[in-house]
This record gives sequence, C-alpha cells and structure tokens, in this order.
Amino acid sequence: MFRNYCSRPQTVYVPAVYKDTLEYMYAHIEDERTLSISVKKPEKGLSTEVGKQVFDSAKVARLTVNEAGDDFPSVLDRYGKEMLDQGIVVIQAWLKLSRPWVGNTVEHLRERGYFLGGLLPGWFGTDGLLMQKIIGKPNWEGIQLYSVHAKEILKIVKDDWSSQIITSTGCNH
Repeated sequence: MFRNYCSRPQTVYVPAVYKDTLEYMYAHIEDERTLSISVKKPEKGLSTEVGKQVFDSAKVARLTVNEAGDDFPSVLDRYGKEMLDQGIVVIQAWLKLSRPWVGNTVEHLRERGYFLGGLLPGWFGTDGLLMQKIIGKPNWEGIQLYSVHAKEILKIVKDDWSSQIITSTGCNH
C-alpha cells in the first residue's frame, strides 16, 4: 500500500509484457501518469549501477538498480551467483520506471526467472517496479489480503510467477 501526499505527475516507461497489468494498477492511483511503452535499449557506454542490501536473517537480498547499462546482464549474473552462494532465497530487484530502457532490463530479469512483485509509486522520487526471484515455491497461502484490488494484484503476480517457472524449466512445479 502506498500513499502519495504530493502530486507528482510523470511519464513512466512501461515494459510491454506488463502493459495491461500496470494500466490496471495505475487506474487505482489518484495522480497523473503518462504511460509510454518502453522499447529503447540502454545508451551505448552507460554503466550499470546497482546498490545491494542483504538481510541475512531473512535470506533476502535487494538490488536497487540505479542504472542499467548494456553490461546489466553480466552484472546481474555476477550478483545472482554471489547471492545464491550466500544462501539467499529471495532476490528483489527495484527498477526505475523513469528509464526509457526499463523494458530491456525487465527482459533480462525475466530470462533469469524474476517475476513481477509490484508497483512502487514515488519510490525513487519517480515510480519504480519491483521484480523478484524466489528459490522454491512462495508461501501464497500465507498472504492475507482485504480488498478486491489487492486480491487481483496477487492473482497477477502468481500468474507471472507461474509463467516464469514454466518458461525457465519447461514444466510447472
């Protein structure tokens, strides 16, 4: 749940794979957003900048992608191996929807088993997107929700997770 106390009209770049989903999520936000489909590739020479936080007791790692350059896949692979070697079971990637190439970044994440986690309105001063990778099956049954809107978002997230499992393994677990 988010609440913006200041109006922040902005253009957000929407990964094509999440166009309908993000239109649904934004329909429930009372602030002006212009949605533009993200089709660009990162600018040549742009270097990836990622901040990493590890929460050892929870076995969770958070990657804040401040910038995703054309070296993003190799940076992501390096962090992924490092975190799996540390026994991390949940990896979150927080992306800026203000970047015209965020769709390209999402494609690289999805190729590695990441799925939609949610929308982060105003998270970076501009909006963000949460992608996540979970080793094993998420505890869907433990999630308690109240609103119809929240339940629909959970269904969307579960469907995206399921599609990633099928894509990456060839079968559904």
